[in-house]
Amino acid sequence: MDLVEQIVRLLDVRLLDPLEVLLEGDDAVDALRHIVALRARRWAGTLRDGTDREATLAAARLIATLYPSDRAFDPPPEWWATPLGQVIAARAGHPWADSVSYATAGAMLGITRQGVHDLVRRGRLPRHPDGGVPSAAIRDRLRARDSRGEPVINDRLVDAGELPIAIRDFGGDQPPLLLLHGAGGNLAQLTTLARALRPHHRVITMDLRGHGRSGDGTWTWDAALGDLAAVCVQMELDRPAVVGHSLGGMLAALWGQRHPETPGVVSLDGNPPPTRPEHLPGLDPQKAAVELARLHEIFDRMEALGGRVIPADQLPDLVERQQAAARDMGANEKVWIEGFRRNLVHENGETSTRPSAATTSQLRTLMNDLDLGPVYAATTCPELLVLPTRDLPEQEPFADLYAAHRRYVVEQAKFAGHPRYISLADTSHAMVIEQPTVLADLITDFLSSNR
Repeated sequence: MDLVEQIVRLLDVRLLDPLEVLLEGDDAVDALRHIVALRARRWAGTLRDGTDREATLAAARLIATLYPSDRAFDPPPEWWATPLGQVIAARAGHPWADSVSYATAGAMLGITRQGVHDLVRRGRLPRHPDGGVPSAAIRDRLRARDSRGEPVINDRLVDAGELPIAIRDFGGDQPPLLLLHGAGGNLAQLTTLARALRPHHRVITMDLRGHGRSGDGTWTWDAALGDLAAVCVQMELDRPAVVGHSLGGMLAALWGQRHPETPGVVSLDGNPPPTRPEHLPGLDPQKAAVELARLHEIFDRMEALGGRVIPADQLPDLVERQQAAARDMGANEKVWIEGFRRNLVHENGETSTRPSAATTSQLRTLMNDLDLGPVYAATTCPELLVLPTRDLPEQEPFADLYAAHRRYVVEQAKFAGHPRYISLADTSHAMVIEQPTVLADLITDFLSSNR
């Protein structure tokens, strides 16, 4: 979403939609929507390119209209990561506060709370006498970054024809890299890895169809690959590398098969689940059949939860549990919660999860039926498979099954002969959370060596 789109959407939701209800669908509201769409470009231009006074006044008018309150405007930290939050931070800092918390400063600067702490400790940001960081110092740092031409992170929607695809462009003029998430995830979950890749790549993350902020549509491999192609065309990406985790890794492999001109594809444990005893070498066939039946029962229960409605009184507790999970994994809590919230849909007074039950079912069938052996054999572009070496906690009751499946994946790669592979020490399927810096170095070295 760009700045103009955000302004229009906020005014629709907070002002025009309620007015349309109040006026019982009066056509006059449509005329107002047209005026707002035109004026939004002017307001965005003033915020970006006007004088400091003009930009501050425009920001004050918009905030007063969009967030009316008797108290000073104090949005949550994640608001500052939006296009409107970013442009206001760069033009005025926090116009209604002399200082901001480390968490808010991090959101304004696009870094973690720990990153702000490190900047303060090294004297790169001042500490406010009352605690936190002076908002003017945040403004000045953002302006200095913009004057040096450092890339700015932008969110937007890309028209893929059948549906919109949400993307996040981490900017820069380095070689392009598409970074794809796994089933049930979204682009926010790849933020830490994307930032680690950013010094050497122009990273574009995207919400796959049916996930995050992208539209819903029937899931087929061809349709998803078409979405990737649409992003490449509209973002003017010339021969991007494609890196994917889990489901995203399967898409990366399929992309590499169909696009020999690609400079490289990398799969981060992008392997279909085991479905037959022959996928479990070294495991007694009878035991394999029993274990697979047990595993499929769990997958059945997970599939049944697709698109479930979350009662309003349960949501705060669910957020707290997600925060605890982030701490347990040693993950960036802000990034984790953004990923959780990005897959929530609020409609007609209800909150439900994405992907929907239909999308979850389609994905399960596609992954169960996918055989990557012929895909690897038919691929000619450089290809790297990064494989885990241990189980997730929830996989531990199936330790023998997953150990056997890891052997199968290695044998499959060896037999195909084409892809390079590495079994990465001390990583599980959650490797993008566990080892983002190590992965970024592996990916960068691999792609650099094949240019």
